[in-house]
Amino acid sequence: HGLDSVELKGEFLDGKIPRFPNVSWQLTNVFPNFQQSLSERITNVIEIPGTNKILALGKTGLVWMFDNDEANGEAKLVLDIRNKVMGASDGGLLGVAFHPEFNDTSSTHKRTIYFAYTHRFHRAEPLYNRLTRFKFSKDLDSIAFASEEVLIQQYDRNWWHNGGDMFFDKEGYLYLSLGDEGGSYDIYENSQKINESLFGGIIRIDVDMDSSRSHPIRRYPLPSQEKPEGFPDNINQHYMIPNDNPWVSEAGDNLEEFFAIGFRSPHRMHYDTLTENIWVADVGQGSKEEISIISRGSNAQWPYQEGNTTYPEKKPASIIGIETPPTFDYDRSWGGCIIGGFVYRGDKYSNLNGKYIFGDYVSKNIWALDPSNDNKVTLLTKASDTESGIVSLLNSSDGYIYTVTLRGRIH
Repeated sequence: HGLDSVELKGEFLDGKIPRFPNVSWQLTNVFPNFQQSLSERITNVIEIPGTNKILALGKTGLVWMFDNDEANGEAKLVLDIRNKVMGASDGGLLGVAFHPEFNDTSSTHKRTIYFAYTHRFHRAEPLYNRLTRFKFSKDLDSIAFASEEVLIQQYDRNWWHNGGDMFFDKEGYLYLSLGDEGGSYDIYENSQKINESLFGGIIRIDVDMDSSRSHPIRRYPLPSQEKPEGFPDNINQHYMIPNDNPWVSEAGDNLEEFFAIGFRSPHRMHYDTLTENIWVADVGQGSKEEISIISRGSNAQWPYQEGNTTYPEKKPASIIGIETPPTFDYDRSWGGCIIGGFVYRGDKYSNLNGKYIFGDYVSKNIWALDPSNDNKVTLLTKASDTESGIVSLLNSSDGYIYTVTLRGRIH
């Protein structure tokens, strides 16, 4: 394969979907046995550390495991939490992360896995956003249903814009992306606040509860006045706040979990372990899709800015944090729902090394953004029109690039 791909130029930004010529990168369907054994939609895949196995998340709460063997790869069901998960619209079992000490037999965190999902109580809407952890069995044969511990349960009035992506950084802190609670143009006014609820940002917490570097929770999200009678309360437990988070307040004025704010629907984010840059792909409203590189205290400017489109009437009188414009944005002629990927690190495709690979659910295009060349974007390839939309991308430890569609086909 070569990167002889098409640079997307301004003449395509006229509201028309461009017809791209043939490109040299192609998608090849793999793991056919996995796709054939599915009974529902897929949101994410991830390698299980220290193994040759891949974990796949089903939208409505099924979790499968299969061998990284393209010829076989038959799926084994390892967890079923469909009775807990609301899987409609943007909701579902969305994010997954393994504790850094997952394979350390001397650690209390051995075999610990974290999930983010939209939790239903009685009916589909309203719901809760949940961050939770489970334990894998010792032999990695299953995930124990009864082992669940809820860390965060945030009441949510709307089933759209849930975020839900996760990663651990080099210090062992856990990051979670949070949408703005749904609706149009931040109708609930969450994305520019850090004192009411956990929406519209990226949070950073210490699940190891190390008191030498973190402190107990000082402020809890406010209870919703719209929560139906009989619905459970919010939950915040089993974690501490890193002392160097950007909005630490000894007086308890802020929800100190926040690491960055100003996001609408950050479905995918990525931590580049080489540079420690955090890439966030934020799904747009009606104008732009955007990619941001954020750091401690970043404000990605939603809802008063969508990509490089501004809405002055939405801008608050006082700005919290550091205004962080997007690294790159694109309009509806390119696609309508950005699916963030990763900065490629591997030896298999040397001409992609260091480039940010991302796609779009609607147009099914896959691009590469080059940070070393003024963020130039080139088209790599496009999924077939017969495929369902791309929902996730994976850079495997052996250097392959995988795309995952909602219907469970992996290329």
